[in-house]
Amino acid sequence: MTADVAYPSVELVCGLHDQIVREGDDTEPGIRSENVTGSALHYV
Repeated sequence: MTADVAYPSVELVCGLHDQIVREGDDTEPGIRSENVTGSALHYV
């Protein structure tokens, strides 16, 4: 039995990061590259 795995989209990850930045005092805003995020999600 194989379960399908659902990975988040780049947009979802960036949106979550933005929310964490807004709510946290010690979190730096921005991301270096959406391409790097997409690559990381692809190769997980």
